[in-house]
Amino acid sequence: MAYMNKERKAERAPAIKKILKKYGLKGSLSVRNYSTLALKIKDIRGLFVKLFDELTSAMYGKDYYDRSDAMTDYFDTSHYISIDIHPSK
Repeated sequence: MAYMNKERKAERAPAIKKILKKYGLKGSLSVRNYSTLALKIKDIRGLFVKLFDELTSAMYGKDYYDRSDAMTDYFDTSHYISIDIHPSK
């Protein structure tokens, strides 16, 4: 069953902030419904693929697993992630 809490978020936050800083970005990290680690990025520019590969890896963390089988309607994952992009004003 998917589960995310503030302690698990705190474990991942330094790596995520380091990646954001590397690309000159700002964002906020939160937990939604005790299942999803959510990142809101306030402004974004180039290098999308590399950036998102690094961010998703950091957000999943070392303890991520996905034993889901959609063919049998069985879903078992450690947690979900979400990245929202918000344009600057």
